[in-house]
Amino acid sequence: TCQAQTPRILSPTAKSDAPFACRKQYHAMVNLLDDILKSLVEELEQRGLWNDTLLVFTSDNGGPTMLEESGSTNFDLRG
Repeated sequence: TCQAQTPRILSPTAKSDAPFACRKQYHAMVNLLDDILKSLVEELEQRGLWNDTLLVFTSDNGGPTMLEESGSTNFDLRG
């Protein structure tokens, strides 16, 4: 399951076999990223560096589709 891949992201009390467990884990990971970026932006603003900063996000070409109850969809990606 997805819980085994990143056990520290989803709460230890969450049931990994619960419906939509992988989607809940993905949601937790996105929330964590959001919290970290908020801290980064606030620090850059405090130091007067935010207006001179370019923040770039990159991603691979989709998520895993072979996991049981995967939290991702790659619909309409090809190539």
